[in-house]
Amino acid sequence: MGADKAELEVGGRRLVDVAVAALDQAGASTVLVVGDPPGGGPRAVAGATAVPDRFPGEGPLGGLVTALAAAEALAVSPTPDLVVIVVACDMPALDAASARALAAALVDAPHAAVAAAVVDGRAQPLTAAWRPALALEVLADAFAAGERAPRRVLPRLPLVEVRGLDPEALQDVDRPEDLRRYADPAMPGGEPARRPRDTTEPL
Repeated sequence: MGADKAELEVGGRRLVDVAVAALDQAGASTVLVVGDPPGGGPRAVAGATAVPDRFPGEGPLGGLVTALAAAEALAVSPTPDLVVIVVACDMPALDAASARALAAALVDAPHAAVAAAVVDGRAQPLTAAWRPALALEVLADAFAAGERAPRRVLPRLPLVEVRGLDPEALQDVDRPEDLRRYADPAMPGGEPARRPRDTTEPL
């Protein structure tokens, strides 16, 4: 996109604020935003706590490890019961219903480490509910071994695939024309491009 996607706006709202609002409306007790803006310093987001990425510039798996470790450190509930919803900050139409569905799917599967949304036939690790007690060590070990893509770690974990979510709510923006289509739905070209999202940092 040539810019920090979290700071891009649709309808006068930054994409990061869209994601934070969806999680807040879904009932999240705490919302964390992982990663600093390119200029440095914490990212200012109302209703959320900024968390520096422990592995800046090292790809989305490092951001995911950072997010789960930070959530675990702040958790009030017993660690084995903690469910963390992770979403990328580039989904202009993300809604609370999708976030709640991900959390419910993981709660209903007590032995699963992750419940991931299936978009275009593919499980999305950055649109997912995670159980740090079962997932964090595996993810951290994979990162330490040189892995940087969360999707390649999913096969090592007990996974629930969450299907039937609103596909429009889960579409990301990867190119300027994707963003323009949200600003002007009547623009020629139809729906925003649907591409796998394993390239952005999580919330």
